[in-house]
Amino acid sequence: MMQRRQPQARNAAAYLMTVCAMISVWLAVSAIGFGKEPAEEFLQGLRDRGYYDLATTFLERAGENPLIDEEFRTRLDYELGVNLHLSAVASNNSEARDQLLRAADQRLLQYLTEHPRDPLAGAATSRRTRVAQDRATLSLLLYQRATDPAKKADLRADAERCFHNAIEIANTRISQLREWLTVERTKPPNERSTEMTRQWQNEYVETRMNLAETIYNRAELVRDNSDAYRQAITEAAGQFSEISEKYHKYRYALYAVAYEGRCHQLLNDTKKALSFYDEIIQLDNSNAAILPLKLKTLQWASEIWNSDDNRQYQRTIDYVDPLLSRLRPDMAASPDAQGVRLQLSKALVAQAESLKGRERNKVLLDARKHLITLSKHAGEFQREATLLLSSLSRTGDDGDPSSSSGQVDGDAVNPLLKFSNFPQAKEATDEVMDELAGMETLVRIVTPKLQSTSDEDRRREMQAELDRAEAALPALRRQALHAFRSALQLAGPEISSDEVNSMRANLAYLYLTQGQYLEAAVIADFVVRRFADHAAAPQTAQFALNAYLELYAAEPNEEFQKEWLDRASKIAQYTADRWPRRSESIDARVTLINIAITQQRFAEAQQQLQLIPADSDRRGTVELTIGQALWVGYLRAMQERREGSAGNVDQPTDPQLEEMKTAAEAILQQGIERMQVNGASETLIRATLALADLKVDTSQFDDAIQLLEDPATGPLTLANNHSPLLQGSGLTEATYRTALRAAIARLPEAADPQAAMTAAINTMDQLRQAVGDTPEGRKRLVAVYIHLAADLRKQMELATPEVRRSLAEGFELFLRQVGEGSTETNVLSWVAETFFSLGEGFASGQKELPPEAKTYLNRALESYQRLLEHVEQAPETTEVSPEMADQIRARIAAVLTRLGQFKNALDTYQEILSRHEMWLHIQIEAARVYQQGAVTGKPSLYDQAVLGGRPNAQRQNIIWGWNKIANIAARQMLRGPEYKTRFAETFFEARYNLAYCRYQQAMREAERREELLTRAEQAIAATARNYPNLDNGKWRTSFDQLLKTIQQLRGQAMDGLRALR
Repeated sequence: MMQRRQPQARNAAAYLMTVCAMISVWLAVSAIGFGKEPAEEFLQGLRDRGYYDLATTFLERAGENPLIDEEFRTRLDYELGVNLHLSAVASNNSEARDQLLRAADQRLLQYLTEHPRDPLAGAATSRRTRVAQDRATLSLLLYQRATDPAKKADLRADAERCFHNAIEIANTRISQLREWLTVERTKPPNERSTEMTRQWQNEYVETRMNLAETIYNRAELVRDNSDAYRQAITEAAGQFSEISEKYHKYRYALYAVAYEGRCHQLLNDTKKALSFYDEIIQLDNSNAAILPLKLKTLQWASEIWNSDDNRQYQRTIDYVDPLLSRLRPDMAASPDAQGVRLQLSKALVAQAESLKGRERNKVLLDARKHLITLSKHAGEFQREATLLLSSLSRTGDDGDPSSSSGQVDGDAVNPLLKFSNFPQAKEATDEVMDELAGMETLVRIVTPKLQSTSDEDRRREMQAELDRAEAALPALRRQALHAFRSALQLAGPEISSDEVNSMRANLAYLYLTQGQYLEAAVIADFVVRRFADHAAAPQTAQFALNAYLELYAAEPNEEFQKEWLDRASKIAQYTADRWPRRSESIDARVTLINIAITQQRFAEAQQQLQLIPADSDRRGTVELTIGQALWVGYLRAMQERREGSAGNVDQPTDPQLEEMKTAAEAILQQGIERMQVNGASETLIRATLALADLKVDTSQFDDAIQLLEDPATGPLTLANNHSPLLQGSGLTEATYRTALRAAIARLPEAADPQAAMTAAINTMDQLRQAVGDTPEGRKRLVAVYIHLAADLRKQMELATPEVRRSLAEGFELFLRQVGEGSTETNVLSWVAETFFSLGEGFASGQKELPPEAKTYLNRALESYQRLLEHVEQAPETTEVSPEMADQIRARIAAVLTRLGQFKNALDTYQEILSRHEMWLHIQIEAARVYQQGAVTGKPSLYDQAVLGGRPNAQRQNIIWGWNKIANIAARQMLRGPEYKTRFAETFFEARYNLAYCRYQQAMREAERREELLTRAEQAIAATARNYPNLDNGKWRTSFDQLLKTIQQLRGQAMDGLRALR
């Protein structure tokens, strides 16, 4: 049943003082004259403060006040009806509420009788419908509470009359509006009132929605009659269905979808209900207008997910938790938010039953937080939340672990741990910590021994010993927590602060091991800040740091993530500065370095590195981390520059880029030399490969090969010797890929070209042998070839023109050598793709294709055509499938597009899409061809880029165009979070290009310029309105800049997306 929230009672004294003040203002304003706007503002001010009785008095006397403007005077009955209704909703007295509702209906009816076509008539009708609904709801509630049979019968009859009255009011207004709209549509266009028609249309849909809600609520009267109830709910579902289908452009359609789903849920068709709810649930959380509906929908959906028949608790958690974290305080206190919070709490409690240890405690702690929030708010969910909260074991009555009674989770603590004084509790802490330390040490020692022991009998004994220890640990930790909390509560002023702080440090450690990170962070941070001279302070700081990092990792809200990371940074910096000679200081600096790298603050990371002692065993590992991060950052910055974002103010300058590259190489070299002393390791191998890649990309080919072939730690040496350090982690393929790049790149400069060619071919053969001649091995080999081509393109883009030509020469020699006579599909594919990469490398940054680019692109085209012939003639196998031929044709089309042969490219894409219409990536490429063709060809091609082209026999476009691509992607995004992630990029790219095409077309078609600019602006506005966060901001800059350009062309203020708000 739909219910309205009751306002809280106000303080009587404050109320009287405010009323006196408001009367004084009223009298003063009346004395000088009351225009329309002051009267409205004064009335609204009274309503906003809940002073409905004073507002009623004001309105009753306004008719006698000659200073009130005539227009306001004509709608006094309407305003009185609204005010009486608001008074009724706020009233806690059933009899008074009924009288107020009756009076409100009379006033509204009088207004409608006198002003049936007034602009407020629709609002008055809607209000009358809600008044009748509220009267029916009041009678229904009284009927449900009544025990006397005669009284119940009277109340039910009264409720039925009220529902009948509400339905009659709505139907009358619907007929009236339908008639007016029909008459309006028959008028000549120049005589129609567009604004009035729009208003009537909106009111028509709103009134239909009110009618459907009334029918839905009326079903409560017959809930005790299953057949009648099903019939009533089915009728309501039909009403909601018709609204959502016929009026899908109106905001009420979404509400209709949700309520239709609710009807199916009440009819026990939960699968169908969820299909309706899903449309609402997938809407963007950043759209504040739909949050109330989304909360209500999630509450209903969660009832299904949490039911015993489904037990899909994780779905409730995944959808509800992120939404609640975004709510404003006022919305978080709404009944719908409280209802969905209760469902989330139930899901967390149910999920905790299948967990153990730290995970279970963490989930229960989350549940308790939500239940405590609910228990503090009066409402229909308070009692259930309080009962559920009391059934849970607790960490403390107020959420503070120091005030806990001692229970941590559902298991009872040791009943012997009951203390009457501090010495008793202190002795218990010593005993349980000794036992706990023994068990933890046993686990730490036995675990590696178990892995290295081959004797089966001994392994079984060790496993049994380990199982016993691990089983005992949770109970010991709970007992320790209880003992320490008890001791701290019993500690008097005679107990030294050192002893108390030692207990606090132990308590923080125990909370950390139990997954209660907030409690651990609060206690540890307190000890560190207040008692930094305590012996345990440095280690306790490490507890605080780890707890903050865990809170950061588990926090879904981005703003709170920043808060936890900021706290982690501050405690780490404090630790490093306060105790510079301790090992915790180095750990803290490593954390600061990792945070700086995550936020791409590379200079800060290097500064922290210099503060780690050169003889520290951590220095080498940190150097490898920073060196690799610097190189990745350099490559990313270069890529952004190539992709046209060089105007970005945050983009590094040329000197800064050169400094990043130099620093990356120097730091990696230092770290590798430092780590080589300890022998080969996976960390060292990865760093060596990173440095070798860097040297290949910067044309230091001999140095790269020397690194790879180091006798003790070189990745190539280890790979050729089948070292287990490279097995199963992709390092083998990465090693041979880097080695092959270096070998091929130095071919033109080799003193003995034949020997160098032989060495390169041998490396390729070693790669084949390493991955194996199996279906899985061949897949891995194809992946290596794809990476090789991508690496070459990157290498070409980074190189100077002289080096670029040398690289191309070397690769061409090698490609011709391995390609001639080869019948291996993957080799032929790699040859073609590499020629394409060579062509793209020469074309990078050029407006027109240089001769070298055309040469290599044509060779790529020849290679792909040869590959296509080979595949079409080969028998079908697991490696050669019918789809492979069309995949090769797609690559041919890509080369043709790059060569500017747009028609041939479109012919090829049409052939592919006639067989594989749903290949979305091909549809995207085909739309891009139309768009690129319009730049140098006919502007009308922009229409085909947007709307598609190449119709089939049924006159449906084989190539969709951006508009249909966006629609298809949007529908896919509604299927669930994983689909939203997968298709968001496609959707926003399509929507952006749709607007961009219209803008470009406007620049080329002067006679349609204004029309096309309007279309472009409307496309941007629709996207921003329906998806306000624009894919978490990734596309915001693009849309904003395009809209500013359009606004400038139209002589408008260049406010960009801000203008749409």
